[in-house]
Amino acid sequence: LRGRVLRAGEVFTVFEARVAVAASYRVMVDSRTQARRSLDAVEAVLDGRAADGVAEYTIGGRAVKRIPVPELLTLRDRLRFDVARENDAARAAAGLAPRGRIAVRFGAW
Repeated sequence: LRGRVLRAGEVFTVFEARVAVAASYRVMVDSRTQARRSLDAVEAVLDGRAADGVAEYTIGGRAVKRIPVPELLTLRDRLRFDVARENDAARAAAGLAPRGRIAVRFGAW
């Protein structure tokens, strides 16, 4: 990085410095799963927030804008189930208590 000034047709360098730019991997990498990214895309279309560029986004080989609303609703429900299953697996891997109900039977068999 150099700072220069111009005076009477002459150029003078007033400072020089080096700048180091560190990579931020949180910004560069989308760490969401495929199911989460697809769910977010489907919900964006259903909410009417999808950008024009989403016409090229595909889910299961089909363009998001071309899927009829009833099919999008079915796909959203399936993706919600998949994301919940992934979240449950992540909770179990982290040693946390399971989410939801656990069925238990007491008494003699």
